[in-house]
Amino acid sequence: MPLLTRVLAAASSRSIYWRLRMRMGKVKLAVLAMAGGMIPMMGMSSNLEAEGYPRRPITLVVGGAPGSSVDLLARHLSRYMSDDLRQKVVVENKPGATGALAALSVMRAAPDGYTVYLAGSSLILRELMYGQGEVNLLKDMAPIGMATGVPVVLIMGKHVPGATLDEVIRMAKRRKEALRCASGGSGSVGDFLCDAMQATAGVQLIHVPYKQNAQALADLMEGRVDFYVSSVVGLLPHIQADRVRVMAVVSEGKFDQLADVPNIGTFGFSSAAIPSWYAFLAPKGTPDEVISRLNRSLNTVLGMAEVRQNLSELGYAVLPASAASPEGLEDRIAKDTAAWSEILRYRGMSVVH
Repeated sequence: MPLLTRVLAAASSRSIYWRLRMRMGKVKLAVLAMAGGMIPMMGMSSNLEAEGYPRRPITLVVGGAPGSSVDLLARHLSRYMSDDLRQKVVVENKPGATGALAALSVMRAAPDGYTVYLAGSSLILRELMYGQGEVNLLKDMAPIGMATGVPVVLIMGKHVPGATLDEVIRMAKRRKEALRCASGGSGSVGDFLCDAMQATAGVQLIHVPYKQNAQALADLMEGRVDFYVSSVVGLLPHIQADRVRVMAVVSEGKFDQLADVPNIGTFGFSSAAIPSWYAFLAPKGTPDEVISRLNRSLNTVLGMAEVRQNLSELGYAVLPASAASPEGLEDRIAKDTAAWSEILRYRGMSVVH
């Protein structure tokens, strides 16, 4: 082939090559432009979905059986929140392991705001004492807000002699008799309070855990157990009817329904006097807009005079508005975790977290 022909052929090939490179470059740029445009669009889609929240019913998971204090609270608040959110809030019971089973199910749910957890503060203590580190409310959950305080009472059967807790303890020590102390299960606040009484007062106590409030109460009134430590919710009618005797209360400040009952700290059991509460949480990663909407709904409901009165009559402690913010709840979980950890270490008990 003549030299000129070869040169022209090579030039033509290079021209075709560069034209192809330019065209490929344009295609790549177009693809990148489309991809770049999709990123804000994806964020916009997420925001639009959050803005339209909720579009379907919400599941409110509780770690107690039907009729338990957390179940009663959930069913009471869910009616009003359903009206405010204009979507039904459905209560789902997952009892077991002091709320850990319910917490795990919520942690594994999609973080879209359609699965919410009404947690009890006893879960903090349970996980510190017995857990395997599988549930951490601060690391694994997104706080929505506090719902209510939960006064805990130490009640005694009518069959037990003695007018005060001090008298009962002195009598048991003198007779060297073991007292049977019932609670809502291993790892519950009641479990720890029974243990604290034994360690501090020097009296022998046999811990009897129950899964259901009704069975524990029946056994107390029939003399099969001597004490029962539980949330006051559901117990007030029996206390007011003098079927059982209330010896002490654990609450933030005075609890109006039992204003004359001494706080457990006055008997020297201050280590067991950390007040209990219930709060709303969602799976980690739930959009801020969804958390904000749920928090507004919760605060709207808790601000209703009718709701506050009903909760007080049922035995729940109405908390200040500042406690119902996500930040307030996060701060409370951190403080209670630190407080319980310190108490457990002081008592020589291992702490999981």
